[in-house]
Amino acid sequence: MGAPILPDAQAETASADAIELESFVVTGTRTRQAADQAPVRVEVLAAGKLESLGARDFADAMEYLPGVQVESNCQSCNTTEIRLMGLSGAYNQIAFDGLPVLSSLAGVYGVEQIPAGFIERIEVVKGGGSSLYGASAVAGVINVIPRRPVRDGGKIDLRFDSVAGAPSWHGSATFDRVSDRGTSWFSGYVGTTRADEVDLDGDDFTEIARKRLEVAGLRGKVRRGSLEWTADLDFIDEHRRGGNALDAPSHLANVAETLDTRRLGASVALDGRPGDRFDYRIVAAFASTRRDSYYGGLGEVVTDELAPDYDAAAYRSALERSKLQYGATDNPLWVIEAQFNHGFDRRTLSWGVQGEHERVRDENIDDRGTRVGEAAEARTFSNVALFVQDDWRVHERFTLLVGARVDRDDQLDDPVFSPRVAAKYSANEYTVWRAAVGTGFRAPRIFDEDLHIDTLGAQPIEIVNAPGLRREDAVTANLGVVWNPRALAEVLAFEVNVFGARLQNVFSLSEVKTSSDGSLFRERSNANGAGVVGTEFNVAWSFARGMRADLGAVWQRARHDEAVVLFDDDAGRVVESRRFNKTPESLAVLSLGYESGDAWDWSIGLRWTGPMHVLDNNAGTFERRGGFLVIDAAVGRHIRVANTQLELQFGVRNLTDDRQRDFQSGAGRDSDYVYGPRQPRTWFGRVGARF
Repeated sequence: MGAPILPDAQAETASADAIELESFVVTGTRTRQAADQAPVRVEVLAAGKLESLGARDFADAMEYLPGVQVESNCQSCNTTEIRLMGLSGAYNQIAFDGLPVLSSLAGVYGVEQIPAGFIERIEVVKGGGSSLYGASAVAGVINVIPRRPVRDGGKIDLRFDSVAGAPSWHGSATFDRVSDRGTSWFSGYVGTTRADEVDLDGDDFTEIARKRLEVAGLRGKVRRGSLEWTADLDFIDEHRRGGNALDAPSHLANVAETLDTRRLGASVALDGRPGDRFDYRIVAAFASTRRDSYYGGLGEVVTDELAPDYDAAAYRSALERSKLQYGATDNPLWVIEAQFNHGFDRRTLSWGVQGEHERVRDENIDDRGTRVGEAAEARTFSNVALFVQDDWRVHERFTLLVGARVDRDDQLDDPVFSPRVAAKYSANEYTVWRAAVGTGFRAPRIFDEDLHIDTLGAQPIEIVNAPGLRREDAVTANLGVVWNPRALAEVLAFEVNVFGARLQNVFSLSEVKTSSDGSLFRERSNANGAGVVGTEFNVAWSFARGMRADLGAVWQRARHDEAVVLFDDDAGRVVESRRFNKTPESLAVLSLGYESGDAWDWSIGLRWTGPMHVLDNNAGTFERRGGFLVIDAAVGRHIRVANTQLELQFGVRNLTDDRQRDFQSGAGRDSDYVYGPRQPRTWFGRVGARF
């Protein structure tokens, strides 16, 4: 599923809104190109595929892309990151319709806040082959492309999940209006989710948080002559609570991670084509994310006054500390971009400017909303970049993409020059080679994970930058070949791709330390260097009408040049390793599906996550865990009633319930000790109506 080598030729059977769009991609060059002609390797996940195996949100959808690891990083609140090329989520850029509007705070839980039903397709470029994306897009770009209606109508959808026996409800509705000539359209959507908490080991502490999510948005386009205006407004309101005593105030729980997040985003884009050989796009966007949070709790103190080991003094002491662990965060983000494309006989020259400004104010408050300590100073982060890229068809068989960007980041003293190059060579009508080399960097600013606070024994663990922290530099490369013998079958293709990344001054987190005031923290400092190498193999085969199989498998090896300290208890027990934490060396996905369009559909998917080494801060170990084979299956029925198409679907995700079994229990657990598949066995049923 989602193999990059052949787009899904049957997208229209799953959704009338998906007509022909998968045959074209935009992410590599930000110009619409046929997928098999694009100089940059682009992998595509379409709406029909997301629906066929029961993906609920953006995070679920990404689990079926070869070589992608969707990882939960917290046992209490389930913050999730998407890893490409064996590198953490901080090394890739998530864009929405090409725009990087997911701020530091929004990125903590954002990948689970985008319902799959609102996505038209997802395009992924692995590696840094394109200069049009930020310098931090080292491992790649994940471009979420929202629905664009092609006719009047809409859809109403209701879904029920049973997650290890706990109920979850999701409802959504979309309404579309398209002008007679297609020169303008308007689309609105609303969605709501209610999910109960899940306790997988019976210790009265959650492994999956209780969640409530509301989403709403409006999108519209108007075209007048050579100008096209597109506007987008969206709103997200989410509450999640993990730990224990979920119905009590957070500070009365032994462990609580409570997040109330509200995000309002808006963008306006102007596309112009004053001539056949020149076009441009100017975009301005704003996103405001606010969060009320609580990380901590009473810890292992006994709270029952009738218990024989209840200690009133210990409880009062723990309560006074617990009341001080609330937080309030404000995070506005402004983004502006302009891209100009000049067409020539055999080339397209693109150039432009990108600007980004973000402010983060993170206040520590008590249970009454009173500030604790001195007022926190707002941190601001800005980056301005100039880029140029030449998409040159040197020969009928050879295309060269050469570009560079200069970034001026306010966290660095000097501008950073990042050249990038990609090439495509069609050896014959069946065989295509692609290669890319890109450079990039990470500035010493805060990251998504800094605004999610791990807990150890109900004590928050914050991340701080070491004095003199330098920027991290990176070079990535990949080389691949696609063999597509069309004469043998309607859909049959094979791909092999090798990739690598070289990192210098790698950001590395220390072991958990205790400050002079007794609080816990981890320090981010520079290690020497690290490298990742890997091989990806894909096969796509449509062996009967309506039936298709996709297989993708990746082997990867990620190592620091020298061992880094992962654990040190100051009592002689030290854990060092060159390995990356929670990074498997093998990943694979296999999907088999049948789409009839107006009758029965079915799909079966297998996801393999290989063994990985996982740090346990409680035990002071870094040991091998896993692997896991997840089996998903679904069957659906399409029923036409007048002008309405009814859709019924029933399925299961993680049929064999293959997952982590050694969760830590009780208030003293290390919330970061979580790995492997994010969801236990989940049965689901869905009913929808398109009109």
